[in-house]
Amino acid sequence: MPIKVFIADDHAVFRSGLRALLEKEPDLEVVGEAGTGQDTLKAVSEHEVDVLILDISMPGQTGPRIAESALQKRPHLAIVVLTMHEDEY
Repeated sequence: MPIKVFIADDHAVFRSGLRALLEKEPDLEVVGEAGTGQDTLKAVSEHEVDVLILDISMPGQTGPRIAESALQKRPHLAIVVLTMHEDEY
């Protein structure tokens, strides 16, 4: 059974590239992607997701706030946080 991954990043080109890379892995299934925090939380509520790949800087909500809300909906969700910032967030 593949690991179900959801990609949340406000840069469509990044999401597309990461999806293409992940889809080459037979043990991973990309179940969706979103460019906003609101869309991310809606999708995590509606779909089975094992891993959320989350940009820390999302429009509308911060990555940490999205992560907190996502974990309330799916307590066993693994979250990988990505950032382009050099400083601690």
